[in-house]
Amino acid sequence: MIKKATYENKDLKLFLLNYRNTPVAGLKYSPAQLMMSRELRTPSNCLNQNIFKPRVVNCSVENQLNKIKQKQWYDKNAGSEEKVFNKGEKVVIYDKFRKEWNTAEVMSKTKWPRSYLVKDGKGKILRRNTHFIKPVEQSIVEKTTKYDDIEEGEKEENTELKQKNESKENKSEQKKEKEPNLEVKQKSENTTVNKKEYNTTRAGRQIVPPKRYNNL
Repeated sequence: MIKKATYENKDLKLFLLNYRNTPVAGLKYSPAQLMMSRELRTPSNCLNQNIFKPRVVNCSVENQLNKIKQKQWYDKNAGSEEKVFNKGEKVVIYDKFRKEWNTAEVMSKTKWPRSYLVKDGKGKILRRNTHFIKPVEQSIVEKTTKYDDIEEGEKEENTELKQKNESKENKSEQKKEKEPNLEVKQKSENTTVNKKEYNTTRAGRQIVPPKRYNNL
């Protein structure tokens, strides 16, 4: 508003006058009606004399309805109710540095909201917010559900791997049945060649003559 008044070289008081005569968002009344029980005189409404007669405005009911609507919209996305822990209750607290949950015991509630004094497993007394505190039963249930999900996923992966291995073995067996046994033939040919060309010792070692006598 101030920028527009300076940009258009107009009086800021006229802008404020018109602003105070316009109804507030969510109500039928303007700020001038709420404060002075009548509208202010402006160049546009100076001829209508009925406007300037005082008329007391009571908008408490409408304000309450607006507050109820605001609360309803806020409660839709707001968090759950505040957690309450008793003295001596066994809980688990979250360590943000190690990123793990550790067992602890509730000592007392502090004067700050959603804050408790707890004793960890090492005997240290810490102050923690309820966001980082969980009952023992809830933490155990969450862990078991996580482990169950992991085991189910591993079982599915193992079954898939077994099926793949079985299919590969069946294919390899079919190929072996169709193709001739080449390894046996190669071994037999090598043994016949070795028998013809080279002699062997009693221990079974081949006697190979030196290469310099091949041309003789």
